[in-house]
Amino acid sequence: MLQKKDRKVSNCYTIKKNIDFVTKDDLISVLFDAKKSIKMKYGFQNLIKRIFTDRIKYIIISNNCEVTMRSIIIYYAFIKDIKLLIYEGNSLELGDVLSKLWPISIISVYP
Repeated sequence: MLQKKDRKVSNCYTIKKNIDFVTKDDLISVLFDAKKSIKMKYGFQNLIKRIFTDRIKYIIISNNCEVTMRSIIIYYAFIKDIKLLIYEGNSLELGDVLSKLWPISIISVYP
């Protein structure tokens, strides 16, 4: 019985280990490096298409992303060992950081 509880705690620890919360300044520095040499795709469907075919470096999610999408992304990020960044602002602010006029809730960054 104690071994099963230890396994659950260790799995939760590894999931939280891959998740980082970023502010606007941190995100600008990350995306500035990404725009030079790395491709970015926006949206949930593009992420699901590429999560098993391409090698994704990290995923950026806005704070107000839907709960179902967020849980699916966290699950796939844990399986594929992808770093997950959660932006503290909403999707409109995330679109503004990327100088887009529309809201962006999910960004997948890959080489």
